[in-house]
Amino acid sequence: MFNKILIVCTGNICRSPLAEALFNMHVPSLQVRSAGIVVTENDLDGYHAEPNAIAVASAHGLDISQHYAKQITAADVKENDLILTMSQNHASQLAYSFSGAKAKTLLIGQWINVGHVRDPLGKSVNEFEECYTTLEKAVLSWKNRL
Repeated sequence: MFNKILIVCTGNICRSPLAEALFNMHVPSLQVRSAGIVVTENDLDGYHAEPNAIAVASAHGLDISQHYAKQITAADVKENDLILTMSQNHASQLAYSFSGAKAKTLLIGQWINVGHVRDPLGKSVNEFEECYTTLEKAVLSWKNRL
């Protein structure tokens, strides 16, 4: 049984905050949080969500305007039952960087045959809308399995 889920993308300012908000809307019984996997001295820890992500979320009745980026830690890996990533590359990075991550990491889009949720960072609001649509389909596919 999964009670605590962590959603992971690269910087935690676009895809994972959207997915977190979607899970909280569609499966409110779960504890869902998000984090980024950027591991450089210039990581995005503490940054606001991307303005286009905020706008698209708002257009769908979700508020991520108070979201601040958080980078994943070993404690995050340990305390969550399931980790959902946007790509196989993210899953591989987690497995390499954190003990125990591989056994609990899956792709967010696996049930809708999406192996990679494209990163809309730096792209048009239409790209953010497409990302949102993909993530909503993915979240709904997980809802039926959790």
